[in-house]
Amino acid sequence: MRSSAPSSMCGAAIVARSPPARRTLPSMRDHTQRLLEAASGGEPVLLATVLEPGSAALDQGAKLLVEPGGDRSGTLGDSRLDDLVAARAADAFRRHAAETVYAGAEGLSERVLPEATSIYLEVVESKPVFLVVGAGHIGRALARLADFLDFHVAVLDDREDFADPELLPEADEVICDDFEAALERFPINANTAIVMVTRGHKQDELSLRRCLGRDAGYVGMIGSKRRT
Repeated sequence: MRSSAPSSMCGAAIVARSPPARRTLPSMRDHTQRLLEAASGGEPVLLATVLEPGSAALDQGAKLLVEPGGDRSGTLGDSRLDDLVAARAADAFRRHAAETVYAGAEGLSERVLPEATSIYLEVVESKPVFLVVGAGHIGRALARLADFLDFHVAVLDDREDFADPELLPEADEVICDDFEAALERFPINANTAIVMVTRGHKQDELSLRRCLGRDAGYVGMIGSKRRT
């Protein structure tokens, strides 16, 4: 019976080789919780990752997180690079950036530079929210448009016959409640756009008052010239 075990040439020396040393990339474990929080509706965070070290002695995959307030965690492996990314953070948050930049003598640039370190910058944040206040025919049309534009769509109305998920298949959330009470509870931040299209100017005004001063990215109303 032939053995299934591998055979070696008679008299040949068998040399056991150790596997090549693996370069361990910086772990994401320390950052995972914060990134999940940002993606789930928490405060956004800027994630910077070394794509190509270029001529610099950096680890490919090294990561730095920059908070909106300027706090940092992690490092790209070079304090100057960390400072350059942190200085760019405010603009990145404003633009909801997802881009590759290159580190040169003059700082960070979108222009490709030979032998330069390339860094991917991404603002990690939740899907933008489009809140439609009023589920009439205009509200339903806005919900369809917002869904097409890839918003998380929420629709609010105080009438059960209108706040009906079957009438609003594009909505991720359908809320049937008093306008003021629901808006008081609804999480509103810079990633939220709100449009008032209720059945009357009184409801629009009450709803608007609950949204002002809440740091929404956009607050608007739709109506006739007389009504608005």
